[in-house]
Amino acid sequence: MSTGTRTDRPNSFLTVREVCEELRISRSTWDRMVRLGQVPKMKRMGGRRGEIRIRRSWLDAWLEEGGA
Repeated sequence: MSTGTRTDRPNSFLTVREVCEELRISRSTWDRMVRLGQVPKMKRMGGRRGEIRIRRSWLDAWLEEGGA
């Protein structure tokens, strides 16, 4: 069973908004972290202008490595 936005499916993709909510950070903080290269692996869905998604397993691995 999942709690909040967290899902137990490691291959599911999360939106930036879902990741920000889980990390309890603002979108502006996320954007700053992106500029500094301090975010988990991401994938742009739908080409150059598509939305960014973060696979659950990438986020979990990043957190275990000391991210956020």
